[in-house]
Amino acid sequence: MNRVAGFAALLLVSACVTLVSVGIERRGPELAQYGNLCGPTHDQPCMQPALKGGFPMAFLVDMPGVSVENRLALVEDRFVPLGFAVDWAVCALSLWLLWRGACWFRIGRRA
Repeated sequence: MNRVAGFAALLLVSACVTLVSVGIERRGPELAQYGNLCGPTHDQPCMQPALKGGFPMAFLVDMPGVSVENRLALVEDRFVPLGFAVDWAVCALSLWLLWRGACWFRIGRRA
């Protein structure tokens, strides 16, 4: 039962760290429409690189016109489930490797 609780804790902590990684923001290469007054005749859409959040893959993409521009929010912007799953798996694997390394180092120091 101890291993199941440890695995559940690992998944919970890694999900929280993945959600916090939305703070790591970057732009592009996808383009999003941020207005319609561009171009020589001022009637063409204004395309700019879209704001994205998440690490290592972006799983939240800003939707201008729907949400507050240049600000990410889980309820307003486009959520990419595959990106979140990859980020969660990478985070869980990284935390598990850190934990195993710490345990191995601690056991090695006792001998």
